[in-house]
Amino acid sequence: MIMAQWIIGGLLLAVSVLIIVLNWGLVIRTVITKKHSSGIPIFGAVAGMLALLVLPIEGVFPRYWWIPPVVDYGFAFSILGAIYLSVFRSGSQETQR
Repeated sequence: MIMAQWIIGGLLLAVSVLIIVLNWGLVIRTVITKKHSSGIPIFGAVAGMLALLVLPIEGVFPRYWWIPPVVDYGFAFSILGAIYLSVFRSGSQETQR
């Protein structure tokens, strides 16, 4: 069982790191070329949190669960965008009716 946890946790962690690096690569590319690119929202952070949950290291999830969402550019802007749209767009639709 522990071997399966290491394999699944390791794969999830690798996917998380890959997606987070790709998201930040898009940010750097956008800054350099001034052309907007779309990132992979939420999946990097969720994969990282799941990896921390699955890995058989005692106490790692309660201490470090917050790191993947903080370092994943796609997660932060997806959540902030959803909050913005739900707060400000919902009010503007009601005033148009």
